[in-house]
Amino acid sequence: MNSFSQNCDTQFYPMSTGNEFELSSYDAKEKLSSKTHYTVTNGHSTANGFEAHIKVDNYDDKDKLTGTNEMNISCTDNTYYVDMVMYLSPETMEGYEGMDVTISGDDLQYPSTLSVDQTLPDATMVVTVTNESMPIMTITMNITNRKVEAAENVIVPAGSFECIKMSYDAKVTIGNIFPIVTNMHAIEWIHFGSGMIRSESYKENGKLMGYTVLSMIKK
Repeated sequence: MNSFSQNCDTQFYPMSTGNEFELSSYDAKEKLSSKTHYTVTNGHSTANGFEAHIKVDNYDDKDKLTGTNEMNISCTDNTYYVDMVMYLSPETMEGYEGMDVTISGDDLQYPSTLSVDQTLPDATMVVTVTNESMPIMTITMNITNRKVEAAENVIVPAGSFECIKMSYDAKVTIGNIFPIVTNMHAIEWIHFGSGMIRSESYKENGKLMGYTVLSMIKK
């Protein structure tokens, strides 16, 4: 299979009200580092497609709630738009619990037809952390070189899925004056109807940093 087709009648991620799914993240030694639970609070049709508002609950490795966010996923004219909050690491945000967090930037786009070797638009997310109106931290994530690689079957705790394998590069910059910059290469497997099934992050030298899998889904 060299091409994959979708439209707004085919849910990309679970997008109906009441749907739930959970992603579990592990470090390179396969130790659980965090879990993220997603609950669709409002999925509804729009004039040109579909939109879902999703509650995002982040948990640490001991199942303690560390923060809650919201995100949107929409489909317009057969193109899906995924909020980059999906790619915000819970570990990155643990130190800012109780502070004000503002997130801005682009949505990741998934066109109606995907073909092997096709490239997709870049995207950027900026996270601004303030405490009592005082700026504390800025985190910027740039995703580039997004490419459709292949079709593969992937088995995770939530089941077996026929997936689209994709790759991209990510640059995460934390801070402004003395920024900490991390460059990585990532591979992810996407299933139309269930969203991201598995992702793997690698350092610039090719060493595995960690991975995330779909651990639960309820439609």
